[in-house]
Amino acid sequence: MIAVALPLLSEREIPLLQGIREGIRGRGSHDIVVLSGGYEASLRKVAEAGELAGAIGEFLSEVWLEPLRERRLPVVQIGSVGRLGIPSFSTDL
Repeated sequence: MIAVALPLLSEREIPLLQGIREGIRGRGSHDIVVLSGGYEASLRKVAEAGELAGAIGEFLSEVWLEPLRERRLPVVQIGSVGRLGIPSFSTDL
């Protein structure tokens, strides 16, 4: 499972989610779970359960990334290029 963590899930994010789905198609059989709002606790639980293959999201601090890094999961930051020392991308949304 790949988690997509967004602070607010709105119509503007639909093209972003579609792009992520298209991007992972053919790269394994990963499901996508969308976490919105206060997603830190949910993300941590999914990571601790061992069900997570990676995460894409708007991460606010290193603290949010610790459970993912402990499990050596791939993480990509949306926006804030380079701020947290992980691969990042920005969108035109």
